Amino acid sequence: MLRNEADAEDAAQETFLRAYRKLASFRSESKFSTWLTSIVLNEARARLRRRKGGLAVSLDSLSNQASLSPARYVCDKQESVLLSLERAELRSQLQRAVADLPAIYRDVLQMRLLDECSVRCTAQALKSTEGVIKARLHRARRMLQRRFDANRTREKTFHAIGDC
Repeated sequence: MLRNEADAEDAAQETFLRAYRKLASFRSESKFSTWLTSIVLNEARARLRRRKGGLAVSLDSLSNQASLSPARYVCDKQESVLLSLERAELRSQLQRAVADLPAIYRDVLQMRLLDECSVRCTAQALKSTEGVIKARLHRARRMLQRRFDANRTREKTFHAIGDC
């Protein structure tokens, strides 16, 4: 959510401190992990609000993505480099598309797909119902699909115009 490893580490540390301080207020109505996840989400959202949309990118994450391992050169060197670049570009497009989603959809995608939380756990953490979570996940996937379909259409049009 924070798109920066250092900020994520700070948020995690702050989350554990808050959880420790508020441990007495934990009600056993939900699982401890769900309660902790809601604290994490609130902390991340607070940090994003304080940042006011400013995007910070970790240089370490960029260098890790750009590096090519020697194992990729076993086959045709040029083909493996192109595949690696295509994957990196696709990953970058997906990250931008997810970042552009409204927060309610981005949070659901994060928890369900990346953190692999159950629908029930996600609903409890986001203080919602399972039906709402399923609907938001479906809408988020449709939004991403529309964006990628639109990009593909633009690319085809661009290539067609370039061929004239």
